[in-house]
Amino acid sequence: MLQKEEANIPSFDEWYANIRTRLASDPILRWLHQARTLVVHQGDLMVASTAIATVQNWLPLAHVKLKVPAHLSAKEIAAVVRRSQQQFLGQFAEFEAVLHVERMWSVQDLPDKDLIDVLAYGYCQLEIVVAEAHKRGGRKMAVVHVPDMRIIGGRRLPCMEVSPSFRTSYLNLRDGSPIELTERPFPLDRKLAEKAKKRYGLTEGWLGTAKEQDPFVVAEGLLIMAKKMLVKHKSHVPIAFLILPNNDLSHLVCPMPDQETKYVMYERIAQQIKQVRAKAVIFINEMWTLPMKDWDGKTRPGLSLKRREVLGITVAISDGRVRTYITPFTRGWFGQIKLHQTEIDEEDGYNFLRPIWKIWGIADKEK
Repeated sequence: MLQKEEANIPSFDEWYANIRTRLASDPILRWLHQARTLVVHQGDLMVASTAIATVQNWLPLAHVKLKVPAHLSAKEIAAVVRRSQQQFLGQFAEFEAVLHVERMWSVQDLPDKDLIDVLAYGYCQLEIVVAEAHKRGGRKMAVVHVPDMRIIGGRRLPCMEVSPSFRTSYLNLRDGSPIELTERPFPLDRKLAEKAKKRYGLTEGWLGTAKEQDPFVVAEGLLIMAKKMLVKHKSHVPIAFLILPNNDLSHLVCPMPDQETKYVMYERIAQQIKQVRAKAVIFINEMWTLPMKDWDGKTRPGLSLKRREVLGITVAISDGRVRTYITPFTRGWFGQIKLHQTEIDEEDGYNFLRPIWKIWGIADKEK
């Protein structure tokens, strides 16, 4: 194709020779070239499907890898894993944990790489070459892509963007039931902000405060709203606010009825952060806390008789900063809420942030 445009590309022979040398030195591109020849002239590729089953809570506890039929869905693979790996799974029967099953398609020559990622990488490299040709010829090239940090150049066609839900399935380890998430994304726009102002008695321009660049200032504006919501409704649904690169806010309502769903939901939020390249996230949720002196080193605060109920707003920023606004509250005889003094904690002791730090590449906070 490029050779047909030789007349429109200055110094084509020298440039094209360098391109061929560069592409030939790349092992993935060499395999793609050989695979094209095989598919065009001989037949289909021999594709294998591998499932990686991981038992996890906030951290991976153990994993096993097995071959599965390529045509099975993620949910069907999860059922196969549960039936065939009973001894492996049995050692975690008493844990509050989930079975995370992820599949990948691969070939013998590239066993540790997913074929979709290989194709996306190849497309990206060819796009770079074609863009170079356009530039040398004094022309612009239009591209259609979605962001992706897994491949050099950061671009892949929308048809090559595989949703994590397509590859992945989660099961409750205790009873084998599937964990289905029901998060609901929607933007925080001016119309919604005006409705919130009237309903909760917020001051004029509260959304303006929440649109500042500093995520901590954003959180302080949202804290005012969250307190009023808690007092009015006597509960507060879990919400994650994502601060996008242009400083817009997007948020997800994240129902989490049990501990196992929490493990999965925060993984999903981390994937959403990656997809939109959010630079910060703010979590608003009711939660149980426990003074360190009362913790036995094993029991979750929510299961302790000495627990206290708080409204928590946690801010995590992609540069590693973190802050939590903790507002303890008590309930009256008829459920009415009495708020106490808000405390500020700048220590990162929250396990639910681990998937977020991993997405942002902050390794020391993953440990």
